[in-house]
Amino acid sequence: MKSRPPEPQWPTECPDSENPDFLFSLTSTTLLLAIESGAIDPVALARRELANRGLDRNGAWVGFPAAARIHLEGQEAGR
Repeated sequence: MKSRPPEPQWPTECPDSENPDFLFSLTSTTLLLAIESGAIDPVALARRELANRGLDRNGAWVGFPAAARIHLEGQEAGR
């Protein structure tokens, strides 16, 4: 049996849209199982989304090419 990692510390007062406890609440069971099994890498997907938004690691706009260099160089596709 795998041991569970410790629960991360997060501010108790934040909007639901920024609360990580609700991150996967609307995600289908099929996708959750794929993430749990390692078939989908949620970190790689987050990196791709940040690149698609043109943002750096601080959430500042840097443009799409720079964001792709920051988040995607040397990364796999997330699947």
